[in-house]
Amino acid sequence: MKYFLITIKKSPRTALSFFALVSALVIGTYACKKPTEGINIIVNTGTLSKSPVLIHFTNANITSTNQPGDFAVNVTGKDSALVQMDGGGTKITASHGFLPLSLTRVATPSKNTPISFNVSASVPGFTPVTQTITLNSDTAKTVFEIKLIEYANPAPGTTALVSTSPLSAGATTSVINLTTPTTSSVPQSATLSIPAGTQMLDASGAVINAGTLNANIVQFTSGTPSIINSFPGSMKANLALDKNGKLIQGGVNFVTGGMLAINMTAGTSTVKSFSKPVSMSIELQSGLINFGTGKAVAVGDTIPLWSYNESNGVWKNEGTAIAYIDANNKLAATANITHLSYWNLDWSWGYFGGYNTSYNPLSINLTSNSTNWHGLYEVQLQSPDGNYLAGFHSYQPQYDYYQTYVRYTYYYYWYGFTYSWFDYYYYTQYNKYGFGLSQIPYTSQAKVVVYDLMQGYAKVGESAVFNPINAGSVTVNVTTPPPPDYVKVNFNLKGHCSSKDVNIGISGWFFLYNYSAALRGQWAYTYVYIYNGQIYNFGYNDNAQISNSGGALSGSIQMINGDQYFIETWNNYNWYYTSFVFSKSNFSLPSSNSISGSVVYNSSTNTATVNGTISVNCN
Repeated sequence: MKYFLITIKKSPRTALSFFALVSALVIGTYACKKPTEGINIIVNTGTLSKSPVLIHFTNANITSTNQPGDFAVNVTGKDSALVQMDGGGTKITASHGFLPLSLTRVATPSKNTPISFNVSASVPGFTPVTQTITLNSDTAKTVFEIKLIEYANPAPGTTALVSTSPLSAGATTSVINLTTPTTSSVPQSATLSIPAGTQMLDASGAVINAGTLNANIVQFTSGTPSIINSFPGSMKANLALDKNGKLIQGGVNFVTGGMLAINMTAGTSTVKSFSKPVSMSIELQSGLINFGTGKAVAVGDTIPLWSYNESNGVWKNEGTAIAYIDANNKLAATANITHLSYWNLDWSWGYFGGYNTSYNPLSINLTSNSTNWHGLYEVQLQSPDGNYLAGFHSYQPQYDYYQTYVRYTYYYYWYGFTYSWFDYYYYTQYNKYGFGLSQIPYTSQAKVVVYDLMQGYAKVGESAVFNPINAGSVTVNVTTPPPPDYVKVNFNLKGHCSSKDVNIGISGWFFLYNYSAALRGQWAYTYVYIYNGQIYNFGYNDNAQISNSGGALSGSIQMINGDQYFIETWNNYNWYYTSFVFSKSNFSLPSSNSISGSVVYNSSTNTATVNGTISVNCN
């Protein structure tokens, strides 16, 4: 028997671009047979994708049945030319809300030279959204979830107004008052008052000659734990400018008093600014605490006002709003605005920047009533009124245990300038649960609250109010229901070109969707990165990190006995999937839409292996 090692290059538009641009082929031939008989080709694609990123656009309201579908996505920013569809395509399109991306071969992301780009989308029926993606490693596999607000069915903590008003040659003929409705989760309203004679202006500053003004306004309130999922770019703004337009080193962490997302069109043209100042008033949460003073907001207090540039993902300090009593006899904050964007009432603190920050270490100790603590949790540091200060997102006790965070400084280049930046690493202790922090927001009153994400943000633990500056440590008792009947699951997947007897060692993103969990109102998605057919990492939507995003890493996943699952992947603009009810037994996967195979269960280790084959068009 003779063996040959051959390296070939495939076009990204061929069927093999399903997972590859460059492939290594191992070809075995037998001297006693004719040259074409018994040839078996194995394609190893494990090293092909650089910095793969999975972006999932999803409805922020988990109870809504309306999810984003297929739509075009714009990639902009200084490094946008280095971004491609994972697999090599250049048509940037999301399908069913999923967008797998990667970097081209010439990209060299690092801590000192990070790759930064923006993804933006306007999905019909949802608020437009922009997310800044920064990558500093060519091997990391990262997941970003982008929550979209549905105008017709806003998420808890938000309310929406969709309205149409008359214009004359692009100008208002009388005062137009646009007021958001109140709801059970948002008892406050917000009002934009546009003066008579105000002209609607486009991006160039030209008057838009139109007869109607279409306004879509979403109000975000404070004090709702899940509201952090709906904020553009999360509550941690990596790119933030002070009122002088200077980049704030280390970014900012927002402590919100409320926010408006405002989008308008005059006729069919997008309104970017006004010829006259427009009055904006946002009613405040009852008892809202002023992060700057530590006391309840009072008439005359000022709250920093920020705007969001949707084209580049940058927040800018635009001055302040002033607290007053409005016509509804409620405490509100008012300011004049001249252009449209997200407008955010926010105090801030610098986890890395050093302002409004305490450097006294704090240990958050979590204890559970479960001897085998599993699940997915949101752990938040809140002010006494329930407003978000900092968060540890998607904490998984079965993997994260107790993590101690250590800050360090590095330098990076951004649009031709060198900046100092801060990051952190963490080390894990496996004999307890929780977090060890070296920096926290500077406040004398706070509490720690734990939410079960698998149970729709159900509160499962809360500490008493304490002083985090001098407490040193705090313990939170977490009460959870008995864990489901979990089974550890490994994957062994391959692609097969039946017409050419070619087996492909698959690498790429797969989505495990727990349909039964979705029906129970629980978290349903697990994102799996498959490397040469095996699980390389997986995540729900974030690491258990403070105010940050990225995929959580592990080598296996867990599935629940008796639940119905979908295994899905989307590559080269095609969907491949199968559905089955998982059980502690050996069973075959239903052959549907090109995925087939079997599940083998080992009762002695309570472990299952999914052996799957994806039929790929290799013409």
